[in-house]
Amino acid sequence: MIKYLINIESSSTSAPSDPGRPSKAHKSGNEMQNDLLEMAAGDVSQKENKSRIALESAIDALQAIPELDDELLLDAYDLLEDEKKAKTFMALDFTLGKKWLLRKLRP
Repeated sequence: MIKYLINIESSSTSAPSDPGRPSKAHKSGNEMQNDLLEMAAGDVSQKENKSRIALESAIDALQAIPELDDELLLDAYDLLEDEKKAKTFMALDFTLGKKWLLRKLRP
């Protein structure tokens, strides 16, 4: 029985059974850390890009609203820096969005 256990252990550490399949190269801790940092930076960059596009869309929508004076428009820009509020504003139709905005800015 001991001989059987030794064979199992040695077979689990041996090379892959498929000779045509390349073995995986092992990365050092620093290489793995660098790879993770690059992936995280890519994720952050994509999120920032989406957030920037959403903010630009919200600004375009604000500028399309007639009868907003400059002070109200600047206050609206400040309000829509909050991503959740910007998304809410963008989800509403034109008339309701304007009413929502006025309600938030002039309680």
